[in-house]
Amino acid sequence: MLKFTHSARAILAAVLLTISGTVHAQEPSSDTLAAAKELVEVTGVLKQFETMLPAILGQINQGLTATDPAYLTDNRQKEALDAASKIAFGEGEKLKAQLTQDIIKLYAQRFSASELKDISSFMKSKAGTKFVTEAPSILQDSMRLGQYWNAEISSKLSGIMREELGKRGVK
Repeated sequence: MLKFTHSARAILAAVLLTISGTVHAQEPSSDTLAAAKELVEVTGVLKQFETMLPAILGQINQGLTATDPAYLTDNRQKEALDAASKIAFGEGEKLKAQLTQDIIKLYAQRFSASELKDISSFMKSKAGTKFVTEAPSILQDSMRLGQYWNAEISSKLSGIMREELGKRGVK
């Protein structure tokens, strides 16, 4: 099971990435971008991407070695795979840098510099730190409750619908 702080970052990043395609606001000021960058750093939103790139490359390498085991045994192919992995990692780092800027811009488009500074201040406080730590667990528990509630309410409402339809002579 992932640590809660990683889960929170993953959830927040997923939400940010999901909404990124719908943003069409004017360009934020440099002050707003700076405040957004600070908030992104304070919340640790981007930390999850530190482990994603090596994991992605690991999966690619596994796929290549599974289809051609010579990558594991032939020195020339091993060296070629290592070199290609290093180049791909470098390109991945460039893409991650662009993602960082895009996420910062998302915050800057939705909040003013003042709001971002206020949020950062809160996130640096004892309560804010606890919020970042506890939010993933609360979200996880809320999702479980939501699933339970969905099943429970669905069953109850379905029963009510059948009963009411029966009263009206309809099955």
